[in-house]
Amino acid sequence: MASQLVPTIHDIDLGRYECIDGVLIEKPVPTITHASLQKRALTLLSSAGEPLGMIALPEVSLNQKAVERSDWMTPDVMVSDANGFREAENGHALPPVALAVEILSPGQSFLVMREKAERYLAWGVRGVWLIDPESKAALCFSSDIGAGSGHLIFDGTLRAGDLSIQLSDLFR
Repeated sequence: MASQLVPTIHDIDLGRYECIDGVLIEKPVPTITHASLQKRALTLLSSAGEPLGMIALPEVSLNQKAVERSDWMTPDVMVSDANGFREAENGHALPPVALAVEILSPGQSFLVMREKAERYLAWGVRGVWLIDPESKAALCFSSDIGAGSGHLIFDGTLRAGDLSIQLSDLFR
């Protein structure tokens, strides 16, 4: 009888997971629409952030704390503050961070992702944008007003501090 190999955490592509309360959670595989929006968001935010000294990067994990067994989440796009990113020993970013952008995958809703936005804000992210490709809308949160007060935007400007882009440019 052949023995079965039991995967360990070292056998798993941790880039496909987030760690919430010590539990690994697999991220949804992106669709073409999701990936296209992620690319546009990265391009727009790179252009908007560069004059402010900010750096926009895709798929960079954010550690909750600078300790070895910290939880982490990986937004679709993350923007540093004006001082750039601080890097943990494991290569993840550390708070504070100016903006985390999450593009909803099929089956996700603003309601489901609101908890994630609250967690980002609690970790030291100053702004969170949840982008819904289906409704072409964004739910925006700010650490100034808290996750309980998201602003739903169907047209106009998405803002996070001094950083801003037009929603219509994202969906162009």
